[in-house]
Amino acid sequence: MKERVFRRFEERCDVIIFGHSHIPCNRRVDHTLLFNPGSLSGNVKPPFDATYGVLTIDGDGIWAEIFKLN
Repeated sequence: MKERVFRRFEERCDVIIFGHSHIPCNRRVDHTLLFNPGSLSGNVKPPFDATYGVLTIDGDGIWAEIFKLN
């Protein structure tokens, strides 16, 4: 993923959630969480496992987890 794409925002983002690529992503760049839960069907090339994601937001912060279905 091109990190420069989200750096175009003038304000700092806490989290960016995206999904059209169906490629799992759970990482931080600077202080921004980049999160893509992947694909429930796992039908993306190269083959990825079927996955789903859980995003948690509470008083302690924002974090995400990606879980495999297979």
